[in-house]
Amino acid sequence: MFPCLPDEPGREGNAKRAKKPTWEGWTEWATTDEATIRAWWKGHDWNIGVLTTDMVAVDIDTKPGRDGMASWMQVYGGFDTLTVRTPSGGLHLYYTGANVALNQGALGAGLDIRSHHGYVLAPGSTIDGVPYRVEIDQPMAQAPREVVLRCKPPGERAANAQHALVDLDTPAAIHAAVSIVNDAPAAIEGERSEAAYRLACRVRDHGVSEAMCRHIMAPWGERSAVVGDDLHMRIGNAYAYAQNASGAKHPDVLFSGITVPEPPSLISPDALAAERVASARSRFKLETLADCEAEEDGAYIVKGALAPGSVNCVYGPPNSGKSVFASHLAMCVAQGREFFGRKVTATRTLYIASENPRSIRRRLRALRQQHGDTSDLLLIGATPDLFNASGDAEAITQIVQDEGIGLVVLDVLADAFPGMDENSNTGMGRVVQVAKMWAATGAAVILVHHVAKDHGGTPRGHGSLLGALDWGVLVEPDAETGTVSAKWWGGGSGGKIRDGAGAAVQFRNEVVPLGKDRDGERITTVVCREMTAAEIRAERDAQIKGNPAKVHAEAVRLALSLRTPNAAPGDPLPSIPCDTLKEACTAARGVLDAETDKGRSRAYRTAVATLEAKGRLYREPGTERFIVYGWGDGDPVEFNSRPDVRDARLAMENPGAAVVSQAHACAIVGSMRGGAGLKVADFGIVSIPTPPSAPH
Repeated sequence: MFPCLPDEPGREGNAKRAKKPTWEGWTEWATTDEATIRAWWKGHDWNIGVLTTDMVAVDIDTKPGRDGMASWMQVYGGFDTLTVRTPSGGLHLYYTGANVALNQGALGAGLDIRSHHGYVLAPGSTIDGVPYRVEIDQPMAQAPREVVLRCKPPGERAANAQHALVDLDTPAAIHAAVSIVNDAPAAIEGERSEAAYRLACRVRDHGVSEAMCRHIMAPWGERSAVVGDDLHMRIGNAYAYAQNASGAKHPDVLFSGITVPEPPSLISPDALAAERVASARSRFKLETLADCEAEEDGAYIVKGALAPGSVNCVYGPPNSGKSVFASHLAMCVAQGREFFGRKVTATRTLYIASENPRSIRRRLRALRQQHGDTSDLLLIGATPDLFNASGDAEAITQIVQDEGIGLVVLDVLADAFPGMDENSNTGMGRVVQVAKMWAATGAAVILVHHVAKDHGGTPRGHGSLLGALDWGVLVEPDAETGTVSAKWWGGGSGGKIRDGAGAAVQFRNEVVPLGKDRDGERITTVVCREMTAAEIRAERDAQIKGNPAKVHAEAVRLALSLRTPNAAPGDPLPSIPCDTLKEACTAARGVLDAETDKGRSRAYRTAVATLEAKGRLYREPGTERFIVYGWGDGDPVEFNSRPDVRDARLAMENPGAAVVSQAHACAIVGSMRGGAGLKVADFGIVSIPTPPSAPH
């Protein structure tokens, strides 16, 4: 299994979008490990992708004009295996014991095959609110011989498939590719994905880079209704999984056995050799001992962590907060603000958003709202091609030099090196080459990357990257604190965390509002909120588990049942009778972990005492009723619409006082931030977004 994007009914293009994998490289990320799957889906409503390698999934389409059922009856006609009904009314038949090439329509109109390096959405997924559901619940049967014999075996990749046999994007190669694309017929409904993939493979075979392929295929994509990210993903798959080496169909390769006379040289061999030596000689500067003394010692961008001219890596599992951490670092460096308590030298910064430019733009907008503007953080919101001979790496080097850039952040590595085999020395060696090219300008370089598939605490791919790094940061969720941990290690330590490199720090991926869209609905993004040790301890102390958590949940349920239908989302819950809560919790089949009435009564008293001590329950003076705190729906609320226990006491002891006084709000937030020196004048009505699972 692996995650696909969540269903968002009503969103334009949702039916196609909700079938897309959440991450690139899903053929490698897919897993059967239950713990990993639970971690991926925790807090997310992803659709569910099932990798069909070593399986055969028959997709029977029943939409008008595509009578897949009739075609299936002619081919095989059996319904003798696990069968799923799709939201469109079609069927997915799951078979095992075979691995064939993907094809659309080869078995007949309305019949598609998903097998090697393919996927389908599984039950538990929805499209526009309509679920995939099991139609025939039985084990997967052996793939029918009648089906397998009519399919092609999955293609074997050439050993040099990731290499380029010729210089890319020569005029001859581009001319041939344009001719191929112009002659290609537009794809029809149901066959667009495979047609785009095959056409991109043909373009690649002629020695054309992925970036140029996107440009050449754009008119065909318009004719075939395969545009934007959809087309780019198909082209990316072709460059990642194509069977041949790039340029395999180029004339220089096809006719390599034919001797072509060399044109007469315009320069003598001796003069050419002398020019080559002179060019190389200019790169080497002789330094005296005085020159060595003039070099500044201890220069830093982030003290103890990031030095000019260094190559570094921020990496971790998918969706852990790598980009959140990296964008926060970039903003701190551009503004010269402290970064997790470390001193920072204000440095002009370039952020290359190669994976999701729109998301990074939103994040930078939020950081600007929080910390103010800066002209020293520049963004490239486009995906460069740094692996092939596109000139993009050299162009960015020129930008770094022209703009006086001191820090380059590439987010993420994999997307910026299309067609690279990151497990080879050749592939990852190119990454190191580009990073060092940028670092040679004096800029520090940070590569945002994934962790190794088996985790292991090291960056994914060939070890040549690990050996080239000056430092790395492993970003991963911290189960103990409920935050995200960033652990530094220094160069030469083989990926091991060293005391000299600094202890781990914690942060929270905090959802913040950006504004509203044209429909008046809230727009949010995620930013990094640095967490101090005191804040983490306070949150840990506020957590409730076991019987107290169960009693609190029951109290919230009872209070919600007493709420008026027209109550606003931010209104406090109504109080509940103490006896009603006790009865609900200590009933024979109540919520407490105790077998006897006496045991349940004792457990209830202990749980209530814990909840009162932690500020989750407050007994109204002069009544036998509880006020319930620490519940939430995740929406932003006005600061004074959900007071904590101290504010309730303040109001009751001082009739007529505001539920939350400005002075008391200052004291609360000041203490949470470790005494940040806030003043009463800093507070009016303050909107505070609620982090997941945190008490209000």
